[in-house]
Amino acid sequence: MAYKILGQSSPTSSLDTDIYTVPSGKEAVISTITVCNVGSTLCTYRIAARSGSEAIQNRHYIVYDAEITTAETVALTFGMTLSENDTITVRSSVSSSLAFNIFGNES
Repeated sequence: MAYKILGQSSPTSSLDTDIYTVPSGKEAVISTITVCNVGSTLCTYRIAARSGSEAIQNRHYIVYDAEITTAETVALTFGMTLSENDTITVRSSVSSSLAFNIFGNES
């Protein structure tokens, strides 16, 4: 089992961005998701975990419109398990101000 970076993104503002989808024939364990505000203003962010090809619904959100200040990094530590085609989706309130990173393993 090798831990690695599973996804990285600095999304356009107010657009849902798929940062990681479990590849066909694989499973994944997400250990940590980090959010870093590299911009110069307060931002909000969202993180959702959805099954397969489902459209985002309220039940998918892990974090919803949480605030993050300038130069702050938030580390969310999980033991989240995902199946084939499950997807992590992120959103930022300010374009290219937030850097999202997902760490874990695939098997």
